[in-house]
Amino acid sequence: MASEIKISFHKQLFLQLIIFSWTIVLCFIGFQYQREKEYKSEFINSQLQQYNRHLLDNIEEGLAYEDYIATHNKPFDELRISIITLSGAVIYDNAISIDSLDNHRNRPEVANALTKGEGYNISRLSASDGRQYFYSATRGERVVVRTAIP
Repeated sequence: MASEIKISFHKQLFLQLIIFSWTIVLCFIGFQYQREKEYKSEFINSQLQQYNRHLLDNIEEGLAYEDYIATHNKPFDELRISIITLSGAVIYDNAISIDSLDNHRNRPEVANALTKGEGYNISRLSASDGRQYFYSATRGERVVVRTAIP
C-alpha cells in the first residue's frame, strides 16, 4: 500500500499563500525590469536622436559633415555614425569602409526613419562587424543619419 502524506489545512493554506506571494513578487520584478529596459532605450534613443538632428541641420545647411563629426562632442564613446541616402546607399560611415556595405533601406531602424521620420532598434547584430549595437536613425530631406553604440 502506498502511504499518503497528509498535510493539515493550515499548512496547505500557508504554502498556497507563500506561492501566491512569490508569484506576485516575480511578476513585479518582471514588470519593473521591462519598464527599466524601455526607459533606458528611450533615454539612449533621445540622446542619439538629438545628435542626429544636429548633424542633419549641418548637412541641410550645406556644411561638411566630416567637420561636424570631428569637432563636436559625441554623446557616447565608440559612437558609430552612418549617413545613408534615401535610396539606402551608405555615403559615410566612420567605422567601416563604405565599399563593403550593402543597401541599408530594409534595416529596421532605417525603414522606420524613412516612413515615420525616426526609428531605433535594440541589440541588432551588425552585418559588417558582428557586434551588437543600439541603432537610432533620423530622416532628413536628403539623407538619413544613423548612429549606433555597442
